[in-house]
Amino acid sequence: MKTKYLKRIVAFVIVLSMVFTTVAMAIPFGQAKKMLKNGYSWDYVQKFVKRKGIMKGYPDGKFYENQYVKRADAIVMIDRAFKLSALIDILNRDYKDMFDDVDINEYFYEAIYIAKLLGITKGRGNNKFFPKQSITVEEVLLLIERAMDKNKYFEFDEDIDLWEDYKDLLGKNKNLKDYATRGDIATLLYYVLTGGQYDEESEYDIDDIQLTIEEGEVLRFDDEYDKKDSLVETIEDEVDDLVYVQFTKPSDKNNNFLYYDYDSSSRSNSFVTNKNKYYVDPERKQLDLSKVTVVPKKAGALEIEYLAYDDEGDSYKGLIKITVEEKRGELEDITFTGYENAPISFSISKFKEVFKKEFDYSSNDKISFKLPDKKYGALYFDEDNDGELERSEKVEEDDILKLKQMNLVYFYPAPDQVDDEKTIEIEYTVEDGDGNIYEGKIKILVKSLLDTLTLEEDDAFGQEVQEYLDEFEDHDFVTILFEKVDKDSDSDLRAGTRSVIGTEISIRRLVSVEFVPERNFDGTTFKYTVKTNDGLQFIGLIKVEADN
Repeated sequence: MKTKYLKRIVAFVIVLSMVFTTVAMAIPFGQAKKMLKNGYSWDYVQKFVKRKGIMKGYPDGKFYENQYVKRADAIVMIDRAFKLSALIDILNRDYKDMFDDVDINEYFYEAIYIAKLLGITKGRGNNKFFPKQSITVEEVLLLIERAMDKNKYFEFDEDIDLWEDYKDLLGKNKNLKDYATRGDIATLLYYVLTGGQYDEESEYDIDDIQLTIEEGEVLRFDDEYDKKDSLVETIEDEVDDLVYVQFTKPSDKNNNFLYYDYDSSSRSNSFVTNKNKYYVDPERKQLDLSKVTVVPKKAGALEIEYLAYDDEGDSYKGLIKITVEEKRGELEDITFTGYENAPISFSISKFKEVFKKEFDYSSNDKISFKLPDKKYGALYFDEDNDGELERSEKVEEDDILKLKQMNLVYFYPAPDQVDDEKTIEIEYTVEDGDGNIYEGKIKILVKSLLDTLTLEEDDAFGQEVQEYLDEFEDHDFVTILFEKVDKDSDSDLRAGTRSVIGTEISIRRLVSVEFVPERNFDGTTFKYTVKTNDGLQFIGLIKVEADN
């Protein structure tokens, strides 16, 4: 679609503005030298890099700050710290011009590719990177400095001078040629990104969790919501080795909404309290975090403050923001039927027929789709109305169309997608002129183009099949391939003296194909595949019955 490129640019700008805002707010000018003068807490450093997802601890709960770091892992850390991936989101990544010794299957491949593309790393000559060698302090300083220079969307404290300050940060005995440890890299990144003010930058230690549910909807902490991880999994992603959670704001003064082990059929349910601990893996008599349940009583905004504790006893303060929307109107299902390998048009009349039963629709009402799994097919909007569905016209998740455009929307089944009984479901949302939201489902049945053709053993086989295929005037069939369904049958299909079973032949030769029955013939079935001049193929069955 012509609007897609503009949308991607806007989205990219938003991402960059978010990166810029977040980092700029976290870096008070003039604090870098103050940090060096007053010292800094290793606890803050460790907590910062873990919270930001730059570095993680090990399964035994230790950070191993004295462990040397591989060159590849250092690039991964810097990629995470400076959000380098966001800088090339709209580029066409073809993964060319990569270091010869960096395997595409390795976890660090993407980070090294991005760093090389941005000129942050240049390898060690001869197009080699040596990803598994330990990195030196000097190399880390160079990489961080280049990441700071290349990234135009960050603001850094003007007092920062890594080459002058690294000994004050890492220790007087630390030299440039020494191997860098996890603690060294964590400290340098903390110094650059915060100016030593991590403990004052935010009321919360963990990024806010935001989601939207419907009025009256019940959401347990272990429920997946809208293709996203559950709340338990989301908190686990933020806090390594999460053990339990305590809630400090489980309700507001007008609306108790957080329950434990909620049962809608019961008149007596227990509220979550701020004294109890709710465990990820509860033992006997311990409360289970997965059973904590959000039960909103009315539309509005809900906030849940919590403290998440890891296996070392460290706590992280977080906030869950829940937007509760008014219950949406549910529309009748709309059903469309089409055939394999052919686009199925969405008729505007069917939408209008359903809409008029629920609300006063207009041609400008907005419609968006929850896209089907690509294994079933894709939606297209024939924007130029030329009847040709191009890749650029594929409907994306965030595309918003209008009711008057529905005749230009098509569902194109995936190649050879056929099911004569089970429908493909596509959810959609419509917003009328007053801002009211309605939801519905489109059910699509993709049938086989070719029905089973029944012939008798004495019929002119090839001619009968040819006449049947000629009925499909929209398709120019060019070849046909016959296969046996009854493997034990000795019946054959021949053109002259040669069998054509298992051989793709031209449609022009079809009229010369004859059926040759086996002795004591009592019926058989052949499968056939026809291909068109534009590369489509269709499968059908031919049932041959014995003459009575």
